[in-house]
Amino acid sequence: MVVAGGGIGGLAVALALARRNFRVVVLEQAAEFGEIGAGIQLAPNAWHAIDALGVGELVKKEAVFIERLLMMDGVSGETVIDIPLDERLEHEYSPLRHTDRIRCPVTVAWAEKESAEFARQSREFAEKLRAPTHIGNGMNHFEIIETLADARSPLARTALEMIA
Repeated sequence: MVVAGGGIGGLAVALALARRNFRVVVLEQAAEFGEIGAGIQLAPNAWHAIDALGVGELVKKEAVFIERLLMMDGVSGETVIDIPLDERLEHEYSPLRHTDRIRCPVTVAWAEKESAEFARQSREFAEKLRAPTHIGNGMNHFEIIETLADARSPLARTALEMIA
């Protein structure tokens, strides 16, 4: 297999293929691999993918974990927003951790072309709620949402039945 590009995506694909015993060659135009720019930011869910590639612990040793999101006014220097990024925040905003508070009918829907991690989390959420699911066959993340505009679509019918 030949992978064009040695960026984070290309290297992730190459590593995943190699772990499945494919012989992989990565073609990169740069003379050597190195840091470019200030780095990348990863959402918490991205760590599942990195762990699945088997490099999570190695990456975490080199990673810088920020403690807060701080936005400042560029002119006055005043703090506009200061959000601590800690377990409390993750707990507070994770719907999976608050299923006991959900009192309305729920159908968990996702598109067939979602990432495996998104689909896994959607299934887990539905299981915890004991909620029905709807998978948008052949659709991506945006297309499934657009089907809500058509009252005849399966997802729109499901939504309308829940509020009837």
